[in-house]
Parts: sequence; structure tokens; C-alpha cells
Amino acid sequence: MSAVIGIVLCVLAVLIFGAALVVARKPGAPGWLTEGFGGSLITITAIAFAVTGLGLVGQFAASYGREPLGAKEIVLISISVILLVVVFVGVVKALRRSTTMAIASSTPVKSGTTTVNEEGPFVPLEHDPSRSGGRKRFSSKRAA
Repeated sequence: MSAVIGIVLCVLAVLIFGAALVVARKPGAPGWLTEGFGGSLITITAIAFAVTGLGLVGQFAASYGREPLGAKEIVLISISVILLVVVFVGVVKALRRSTTMAIASSTPVKSGTTTVNEEGPFVPLEHDPSRSGGRKRFSSKRAA
């Protein structure tokens, strides 16, 4: 039974941390989450759940074989592992979706030689050296 409780605690850790991360990445994220005590409390809680869950799974692994596993325990462990995978995949999909939405909302729209930006009416288009396509050289070129 300690394996089931441990895996459920890991599910809660992934769910709490993932939900907080998705909300914190939004452009209008609440201040209590991004700065100060709230974000720290959520992070510490998620880490405590994960560590306790892994400890309980480790306790189960160390005591495996001393007590026979019943069908009920095997079914509960299977269900909790499936739940962990589903929650983890859901959080990853939500993070990818929020990242693409944030990129799409912050990308300026090109209009001739100027760009239309949400923050201001027109911003002159500037060369972005990070998008030049070439590799930067950190040493000087020498003829052989």
C-alpha cells in the first residue's frame, strides 16, 4: 500500500507544480505566484510531496518479497502508475500549448519596414543578430 500512496503523492506533486508553472508562464500571471512567498510555498510543497512519494516507493521496493502482493495492491499500483503518466503527459501538453500561445502573442506582425506591436503603434524593424543564420566565431580567422 505504501507504493500506491507514494505514487499518488508523486501525481499530486506533478499536478501542483505543473499547474503553477502553466499559470506562471501566462502574460497576465498573478503577482503572488511569480514573486514572493506563494511561488516558494508551491515549489516547496511539490518537492515535499515528490520526495515523500519517492521515499514510500523506495520503502515498498526495499520490503518487496517479505509480504505477498494481493490482486488489490497490483490493481491499485497499476491504476496509480497510469494516473501518473496521464497527469505528466497532460502537464507537458499544457506547457507546450502555453509556450506556443505566449510566443504567438509576443511575436510582432510585420508591415513593410515597420512592425505592428501590441505595446505601441509602430516600431522600426531592426536587425536581430541572433537570427542571422551564421555561426559566431569567437577567435580571429588566420590564413594558413
